[in-house]
Amino acid sequence: CDTFIRLLSTSTSDRIKRTQKYCKLCINKQTSCSHSHIGVLFSGGVDCSILTILADKFIDADKPIDLLNVAFEKAKKSPEINWNVPDRLTGLETLKELQELCPNRKFNFIEINVDRAELQENAEKLSSLVYPLENVLDESLGAALYFASRGKGQVEGVAYQSQCRVLLMGSGADEAFGGYTRHRNAFKRGGSELLAQELLSDWIRLPSRNLARDDRVIGDNGITVRAPFVEENFVKFAQSLRPLQRCYPALEEGDKLLLRLSAFKLGLTKCCKFRKRALQFGSRIADSRQNAKDKSNFLHVM
Repeated sequence: CDTFIRLLSTSTSDRIKRTQKYCKLCINKQTSCSHSHIGVLFSGGVDCSILTILADKFIDADKPIDLLNVAFEKAKKSPEINWNVPDRLTGLETLKELQELCPNRKFNFIEINVDRAELQENAEKLSSLVYPLENVLDESLGAALYFASRGKGQVEGVAYQSQCRVLLMGSGADEAFGGYTRHRNAFKRGGSELLAQELLSDWIRLPSRNLARDDRVIGDNGITVRAPFVEENFVKFAQSLRPLQRCYPALEEGDKLLLRLSAFKLGLTKCCKFRKRALQFGSRIADSRQNAKDKSNFLHVM
């Protein structure tokens, strides 16, 4: 855990300190800027929460940190939209924990709510950004990251537009530390040997399945996305560990166990116990009955 925290702290620090301390509004003026210039794509889960508490150590104390939390209207419409999707609830709960741990930091928890009409209006743009990928998983994740990174929502009921130029996100954490159900299933079928193969396969696929798509989608909003979990030295450490040092599928909360233990050590004693929930389901952009590998009917093949 000590090595995990040390290496991830260095990775996070590099990605923050090598960013000019200006938001989108102030970058051309080069005068003092009191706005948030670095934010976190924030579901309240353990990955993004660790990044947030580490970022607090390296961002000037007078600068707020934007926490971007997205929710979608359910596909089945009801008279009144309930924006309290799972990621909104865990986000608010973890926000309280962060405020207790970092009492001198101002966090802007941005509630980004997207109805189905707005989603449909952006279908053509999302299709072009996600291309050449075209399945249901890419549809839901692409939409969630696009609207989240746009940063247009409310903070404590007041309209707010994030002016961050850089966003931190937890890409690579699930692949490196066994955060998916398929890792647990691999362990059940073939023990640590098959688990190791599954972890390696996921890591090899990460650039083509996730990173390139996410960079295109988020970059369209004029944002640079940075992923501390894929930094070279941190990755070398993670890959040097045995599979059962990274996760322990025999336990109910054994997914990403090393990451959870490190979060606990950082003081995130509640957040570290949250059940793993994929962004597309936590934000309610996707229906759990859909097959993620199916071709999307929403995306228009270019």
